[in-house]
Amino acid sequence: GAFSSPLSPADSGSRLARMTRKIDAEELKQHDTSKSVWTVINGKVYDVTDFLFEHPGGDAVLMEHAGGDGTTGFEDVAHTADARKMMEKMLVGDFEGQLHENSSSSAPSSSSSSSGGSSLLPLLVAILAVIAAVYAKSQGMF
Repeated sequence: GAFSSPLSPADSGSRLARMTRKIDAEELKQHDTSKSVWTVINGKVYDVTDFLFEHPGGDAVLMEHAGGDGTTGFEDVAHTADARKMMEKMLVGDFEGQLHENSSSSAPSSSSSSSGGSSLLPLLVAILAVIAAVYAKSQGMF
């Protein structure tokens, strides 16, 4: 049946068919606004748009990883089995490719090169703004 094989035809409309969809970095990066939030977690692409304001950790943490890889942030927090089960409904497909500007680099984790880093600047600014706001609030500044 439709549920016995993860490779069911794409036109079947089943969730299993969606799971085999391949998303590259170019498509992923188009989903980085609050209108459409996609993130990669452990090589899978999830559409978390409708979950933004239900997320127990707040929407800012999801927005930090919009259009990018949220694996480290996700795994650093002890998400429950229920949380992981909820993610199944948000699955878009499998991520293919790299999220770094230097796609020819054999060491994608090295970010010593400043060329191409300009696309990360808005993300860095957003992360720093969130950190500053959390700190200021914890210090009773507002």
